[in-house]
Formats: sequence, structure tokens, C-alpha cells
Amino acid sequence: MTSQGRMIDRLEDLDVFVHVVEGGSLTSAGVSLRMSTPLVSRRLAALERSLGVRLIDRTSRMLVLTDHGRELYARAVSLLAQAREAEAALQAQAGELRGTLRISVPTAAAESGIVADFIALFHKHSALTLELHLSDRPVDIVASGLDAALYLTDAPDRHPGDVIIGKHPTSLCAAPGYLRRAGVPNEPSELSAHRTVRAVSRRGTATSWTLIHADGHECVVEPAGQMFLSDDLRVLYSATANGAGIGRMPVGYIARAASAGKLEVVLPQWRFRPIMIAASLRQRNASSGKIAALIELARLTLERIDALASASPLDAFFREQVDLVARAPAASVRPSATAANSPGESQDVAGPATKDCRTAPRSARTRR
Repeated sequence: MTSQGRMIDRLEDLDVFVHVVEGGSLTSAGVSLRMSTPLVSRRLAALERSLGVRLIDRTSRMLVLTDHGRELYARAVSLLAQAREAEAALQAQAGELRGTLRISVPTAAAESGIVADFIALFHKHSALTLELHLSDRPVDIVASGLDAALYLTDAPDRHPGDVIIGKHPTSLCAAPGYLRRAGVPNEPSELSAHRTVRAVSRRGTATSWTLIHADGHECVVEPAGQMFLSDDLRVLYSATANGAGIGRMPVGYIARAASAGKLEVVLPQWRFRPIMIAASLRQRNASSGKIAALIELARLTLERIDALASASPLDAFFREQVDLVARAPAASVRPSATAANSPGESQDVAGPATKDCRTAPRSARTRR
């Protein structure tokens, strides 16, 4: 074997070692690397033999780094990052993306045209393999063997180090037929008398809604009454558009349906904190050409959703919401029982000026 071949093998062994450390087990590293567990074990043993030191002490229940292992891990992470950056730079100069890009995106993104964007990227780069997963749950990119995960949040302070790509306002809405049958609420307190469409947390509890008035004061609408619940944003949006009740959606999606007479904004004087699209990245892959392409596609998707609102009868409402968001002070993020597990929305995070919305009698609602 040539010295160049041995160097490539050594880099691959270091990559296996780093995956074992970060994954916490040989099995987890194998899943990430698409290798069998025995092969991971052999590559790790080969690295230890070539270096003449033990890197990891293996017990029946856990792996423990030795002093040599800790030192090598710190150096290996830096070395692999440099190698990937050099590879990315050369690929960028050639204008060609190579290798495999494994990513997770929110289910609602499938409705925004991003899948078509990924297909176009796939056609453009003949040496690129794409692996696309859909999830509205927080994703452990290391354990899942992913390069990146796009997700939606309205509490970015909970995700330090992640890349915030952009934001978009969301609002309550409902199908016109539902509002004709059930009446139009005039205040958040009246929502308890309505059917609502809400995200369900990982614990199986319905999320609450924190609404912000144009004058800045907030109130929390707790889950109550008959509810349609799901952990899939596509299901929630479809249920709302098909008359299941009042739900939360991006203004761009509401605008598209409103243009066809299928949705109307509910409580337009109230808003949510904007939903942000963010990316969780493997640190050592953050500067690669593949990741740069992913972030650019996400930006294009957000621009496309903004354009849906701008080119609709809700243009003035959309711009008003954007202006309110721009002028609003930074929110004080306080974890709550259900926010952390909400699929793509953590709207039950309330600021210090928040109060509960009390139930109003049905006679207080406007009926069409």
C-alpha cells in the first residue's frame, strides 16, 4: 500500500474513532457511518495497534476514554475538520458537490417546494447522494448519523450554536365553513368554546398558545374543549383547512389558502412569536459546500413562503405582522412543561407579562 493510501486509511480510522466517542457506543458509530458494529470494532482496534496505545477502555456497559484517547480526540476533530474544509474548498472551486448529504427537514417543508429544490440539486450534481428525512421532532444529528437538521422554533435561545436562517409570522386561522357554524371569536378567552387544532408534545399533551396583542400584552390560551391533535405539521394544516377547528399556521400558507377562499385569519389583532427556521449542524461539517447549499435552499424556501403572503389579499396583514415582530422587544424565554417537545412550535413559552385567558360565554362570540 502506498503512503497516500495509508494516510487515507488513517483518516478513515480517526473518523471512526471520533464517531465512537461522540455516539457513545460502537453500535451508534456504526449507524452513523453505515458500518456493521464488528467492522467499527476492527477499525478502532487497528487504530490502537498502529498508534501503540489504548484509546478507549471498554466495559460491559460503557466506553471510557483513556488519557491518550482524550488527547487524540481533540486533535482528530481538528484534523478531520481541516480535511473536510480542504475537500469542500476544492469541490467549490470545481462547482461540484460530492459525497452523501444526510438531512432532516420539517414535514411542512414538503408543502413549500423544498423537495423539488433538493431534486434539482440532485440532478445538478452527479456525484452527490441525498438522504432526506422528514421530522417535526428535535433530532439528535450525531446519533441519527445526519449532517444537518432543519427545524422550526419560536424559542431560538433554547438552541445555542445553531444557525438561524430566517423567520416568518404565524397566525390563527380557520375554514370559512367552520366559522359560519361556530361563530367568530373576538377575544382569546373565547377560544375555549371552539374546537382547536393543536400540536401534541412528545409526552402526549396538547400545546398551549401564547398570543401577543398589538399593544404588547400577552395571554396564554390553554388546551380546552374538543381538540384535533397531531405531531405532524402537514396533518395540522390540512385539518385546519378542512374545517376541524381553529389552528395556527404560517401567514404565507394562510394567504395561499385564503386566495382560494379556503381559510380566514382569526383574531387578526393578536399574533404569535414568529416561527424561525434554523439548522442544527455537525460542527465539523458546518463549512462544507453541501451544507452551504442546504442553507441556501432553506433561505429560498422561506422567501417563497414570504412571497405567497405578499402576492395575496393578506399582503397588508403580513407586512403589519412583520413590522410588529421587528419592533417587538426580545422575548424572555422560560421553559415550560410542553414547549420542549412541541413539533416545530414552542408557542407556550410565556414572558413575564403573560396572563391566562379566562373562558368567555358562548354568547360573547360573533356568529355569522
